[in-house]
Amino acid sequence: MDSPRRIDIPALNALAENAWSTVINLPIQPSNDELVDPFIKACIQITIDPQIYVVVLSTGKQLAFEIAAGMLGLTPEEVSDQDRDDALGEVINILAGGVKSMIPEASTLSIPMVVAGADISMVFPRGCQLLLSANFISADKQLSLSLYHQE
Repeated sequence: MDSPRRIDIPALNALAENAWSTVINLPIQPSNDELVDPFIKACIQITIDPQIYVVVLSTGKQLAFEIAAGMLGLTPEEVSDQDRDDALGEVINILAGGVKSMIPEASTLSIPMVVAGADISMVFPRGCQLLLSANFISADKQLSLSLYHQE
C-alpha cells in the first residue's frame, strides 16, 4: 500500500498548531531548524494490520515542562515529572488521533509512551522508516513532530 497522500508537512503543521492553540495555550510556528539533543520523546503507534505508523513528539526538558504547565494552568516550576509525562502522553494522543483520522483504513492506537533523559533513543518495529518530520518553535524552544511508517 502506498503512503497516505493526505499526510504531509502542512498536515503535521496544522495538527500541531491546532493542539497548541486549543489545549496547550502556547504559541507555535514552523521552523527550519532541527531539534538537537531532545531530552524527552513521546510516541504512539497506529496499527493498520499489517502496517504500522509511529507518531513521535520530541523536545527539550524546559519546553516539556512549559507544555504541561500550559495544559494544567500551572507554572513550569509547579509541574512534576509525572505531570509532564502525563501531559506529553495526552499531547501525542491528540496528535496521533489527528494522523489516524487522515488514514482511510480502520486502525487502532497504542497507549502513549514517554521517555525522558540524556542520550535517549527509541526502537520502533522492524522496517519503520522516517516518512515525515516537521520542526517547530514554541516559547522560543525547538520541538519536532515525526511520522514513521512500516509496511
